[in-house]
Amino acid sequence: MITGWQRRLREAGVDVELVLLSADADAEAMEGFIAAHPEARGSLRAADAQALPAWIATSGLDQGAPLPIHLFVDRAGAVRCARTGALHLRNYDDVAALLGE
Repeated sequence: MITGWQRRLREAGVDVELVLLSADADAEAMEGFIAAHPEARGSLRAADAQALPAWIATSGLDQGAPLPIHLFVDRAGAVRCARTGALHLRNYDDVAALLGE
């Protein structure tokens, strides 16, 4: 999924990285996911569930936003778009509009 999004956005001239946020207290769970999905390498892990709502708010989402969270980050490190829940390529047009494609 990640590679499909990034490839399509880059082909359209949108230079962002898709970063996932995991809320796994256990680092091994995250490592297992990345081993199965190497394209997710570089994703973020919130180990402290108590800190998660405040962190989510910094991304522009409501503190009660559901997981998973997908962040589209530009080269300067700014979050250009944040989406919650499942993200499919059928959502591309909506996300591309938010990114200004």
